[in-house]
Amino acid sequence: MNMKQYNRWYVATYDVILSIADWQNLTSDLERKLVCIFAWMPQAIMNVSHSGSAKQVNRKTKSDIFDSQLAAKCVRRAASYLKDLKDRELLSVYLPEIKQEVLGGCAPIFELLGSAAGSKFLHFSYPRLFPMWDRSLRKGSRLSDSPEGYFEYMNIFQRELHRSENIECANREYPSNPVRGWDICRMQKSPASNDGAASGDDLRLDMSLKRRATDFTAPPTAPSP
Repeated sequence: MNMKQYNRWYVATYDVILSIADWQNLTSDLERKLVCIFAWMPQAIMNVSHSGSAKQVNRKTKSDIFDSQLAAKCVRRAASYLKDLKDRELLSVYLPEIKQEVLGGCAPIFELLGSAAGSKFLHFSYPRLFPMWDRSLRKGSRLSDSPEGYFEYMNIFQRELHRSENIECANREYPSNPVRGWDICRMQKSPASNDGAASGDDLRLDMSLKRRATDFTAPPTAPSP
């Protein structure tokens, strides 16, 4: 498979975004965090259709539904589920053990921002646990645009990371965080998206990943009683 260059905008601005806001506290600096997230999105927030707002026929843009108080309320709801996950890492966590927390935290964030921007919000808040995803990833892997679909993507991403050649690539690209490193490696190895700059990382997941899941090293097993 041909290698392609990772978008330099995302390389140059990733660490800057981590420094702009208090990402350690999910509910703080919300406006700054939203500025950061939408700096990584390809279209202005005023023009982006918001998938979580209503039925398709009445769908509004993100700017139509945005309200500071509502946003803060959604993030507080998410924080009540995610508060105990700060020290969890995708490389080692047993995902079924935290499934309800992930689903409960994703639901209000995805409702507020949509799943693509929402996954970026979660990634910068928990960079060693939550990977970023976008529309091309969902379509490529045939996952639903939902917290459940995102949780399944986390499982796929984790299985990939447990292959020795993949973790080596991840550590080479971004030594301090294999989740971010593997984001970069996967983008370089995958075909260009038909969506153009469809989202922050503009990755495309190989449609055969699910079929090849049994080839991956097994994820962490359930802890002993």
